[in-house]
Amino acid sequence: MKVEERTVQFIKEYVEIEGHQNGLFIESIDFQNPVLLFLHGGPGFPQYSILKKSGLRWAEYFTVCYWEQRGTGMSYNSSTQGKVTLERLVSDSLIITNYLKKKFNKKKIYISGHSWGTLLGSIVVSQN
Repeated sequence: MKVEERTVQFIKEYVEIEGHQNGLFIESIDFQNPVLLFLHGGPGFPQYSILKKSGLRWAEYFTVCYWEQRGTGMSYNSSTQGKVTLERLVSDSLIITNYLKKKFNKKKIYISGHSWGTLLGSIVVSQN
């Protein structure tokens, strides 16, 4: 039996929060799949390229959003990012979560974090 190979669709976009552009990579073979927000470690250590090299195939099962948090990667801009604090990153995370729910018409999404992202995700989940 031949297994159908499906193409991963890719979106690169920005979400403005308080005048600051936050970069997102979004991937899925089907944008109707459940949404997973990945919160990277650090703070300041975006992991999209590392995760892509690892061979994880999350995009087959989820619509995965890799958000580069304020002050890192695509979301680095010293003139607009302001002070990077826990409170601000929690607020940003909640805004990104609500953005993804609306964009993909979901009542809830999944959150996964690595290292610092686990702490951030735990706080976000407790407030959402």
